[in-house]
This record gives sequence, structure tokens and C-alpha cells, in this order.
Amino acid sequence: MKLAAYIFRCILSYMVLSVATFLMLEMIIDYSSFRTDIHFLRYKQDYIHIPIWKAAFYTHVFSSILALAAGFTQFSDFFLQTYRRWHRLIGRIYAYDILVVNFPAGMIMAIYANGGLPSKTAFIILDCLWCWFT
Repeated sequence: MKLAAYIFRCILSYMVLSVATFLMLEMIIDYSSFRTDIHFLRYKQDYIHIPIWKAAFYTHVFSSILALAAGFTQFSDFFLQTYRRWHRLIGRIYAYDILVVNFPAGMIMAIYANGGLPSKTAFIILDCLWCWFT
């Protein structure tokens, strides 16, 4: 019974990850139009004209798919045991994506977060923790 429960949890986890990745990919495709009146950008009209914020936003959006895709391999015992070299390479790509690309972009976005000082502080802490735990 334990094996069946484990298999069920694995399948359910990968289904949730697949749906979430698909939904994010769909949104990324929408952002590739570079329109400023869609999704999240509708709430950021005060900042969309700031070049560094805009660059950070699009950097974050377009590199996020790497982090999502890494989830399919980095949390799989089977992949780790069977494709150890690929597992390490993908892990390094994920770490580079977070530490070099998304940490700075996230920090810029955090500084311009809606909601005043509490929101800005929360996003700065979140970004620092993301970097630290990576």
C-alpha cells in the first residue's frame, strides 16, 4: 500500500507541475508581444516606463521557464539515479538562472512592488531567501 501511495503522490505532483508550467508558458507567450496592457502589467503602469524595471520584468518572465522546467528533473529520484550527469547540469543551469539572472531582476522588481514598505520588504526578503536557499 505504501508503494501505491508513493506512486500516486509522484504522479499527482508531476501533473500539478505540468499544469502550472503550461499555464506559465502560456502567460510567457502572451508577454512576448511586449504589450503593456496585459496580465500583471496592467497593475504596473506607474513603472512600465522605467527602463531598468522593464528590463528586470522581462528578464524575470523569460528566464522563469528554466526554473520551472528544472523542477521536472531536480525532484525526480529516478532521473537523479539514471541520468546523474544531466541532473547536475540542469541543477547548475537552475542555480545560474536564479543567482545571476533572477536574483538581481527580482531585487529590482521588489523595490518597485505595489503595497508600500511592507510589500517591498516582503519581496526583498523573499528574493534574498530564494538566493540563499539556491
